[in-house]
Amino acid sequence: MKVTSQLVSFDKNASDKCFYFTVLYAAGIVNELGPDDTRTASCILGLQLAGSAIGKMSKGVDSKHFKLFFGVVVGAFAAAMVLLGLVMVYRFWNKRQKHKEGHVKFVSHAKATLKPHTGAIWFQIGEVKLATDGFSQRNLIAGYGVVYKGTLSDGTKVAVKKIMDLDSKRGEEFFNEVEIISTIKHRNLLPLRGCCATSDDLEGHISEVLDASIRDGGPRGVMERFVLVGILCAHVMVALRPTISEALKMLEGDIDIPRLPDRPLPLSHESFRSSLLSSRSTSTTTRLR
Repeated sequence: MKVTSQLVSFDKNASDKCFYFTVLYAAGIVNELGPDDTRTASCILGLQLAGSAIGKMSKGVDSKHFKLFFGVVVGAFAAAMVLLGLVMVYRFWNKRQKHKEGHVKFVSHAKATLKPHTGAIWFQIGEVKLATDGFSQRNLIAGYGVVYKGTLSDGTKVAVKKIMDLDSKRGEEFFNEVEIISTIKHRNLLPLRGCCATSDDLEGHISEVLDASIRDGGPRGVMERFVLVGILCAHVMVALRPTISEALKMLEGDIDIPRLPDRPLPLSHESFRSSLLSSRSTSTTTRLR
């Protein structure tokens, strides 16, 4: 506007020409964008149609570039996820195949080693689970190792000994025990009916690993009672520890559990020192005798 006013002062009759000259001067020389910039044509020169078309073209090009970039990024991410999924599936499949091959090899070796010598029947794991009601704790009986009582589909009563985590050492133990049971005859020892081996992988399936009898929370306060009795049995003062019969009665709820102190007693407490002296005198007397 300052340049226009100066030009008009020279010739007031040519104000329009002075204005156009000022606009051209501003468009070509003064502005920092330069005469080739689209914003010069659309703003300073007032060429709205040309400016709008150019703006639309530039926006269209930018939109295409953005869509292309977005498509490349999404495609690369999807390809990476698919590749990662394929790698995970392959690793899982390879692990299961190796596990299965090891189990098949062990079973083949066991059948070739045991069956000709013992005449044992080779049971499937499903038959054994059905006989023992899924290795229920109700069927757990006393004996050397983990032994369950069960009933086969033909009504035969059997005792099933379970050996877990079979490695090379435990495998030899399995073979030796099968051979021993098949050869020894005793009235208190059941004759060998058969054997079974499985490699069921229950990792990650808590519902299958956890016994059905302990899935429920149980009566309220039972676990608290167990914890308190355990703390009493490990009391720092030997004199305050319950006997075996007292601990059993506490667990069964026949007698009340003594109140535990809020804080553990210090080692300098009189009762602790008297208990310690009493145990020392007892041990000294035992040695003298």
